Amino acid sequence: MRLELALENFIGSVFAESLLQHQQVLATHFICYDCRHRHLPKPIYKAGVLRRVMIEAERRKDHRRKAHSAPGSIVTEPTRKRRIIKEVE
Repeated sequence: MRLELALENFIGSVFAESLLQHQQVLATHFICYDCRHRHLPKPIYKAGVLRRVMIEAERRKDHRRKAHSAPGSIVTEPTRKRRIIKEVE
């Protein structure tokens, strides 16, 4: 906005036009940035944090259980397959 006021004196110059156009692009960039990083309600944010903590704890526990067991006695299944309850054909 201040830039637009300062550039009113140089309206005829090509440099001023390109600079004004560049600032408009930056303004839309920051608007899009705000859209992508909008506020999350606190309960939803805390639920996500708690879920990440639980998943990390489960991963740590599996790693330690495997480290202290006999080799080959515990077969680790990928996390994505563990989450599948039932396959429907």
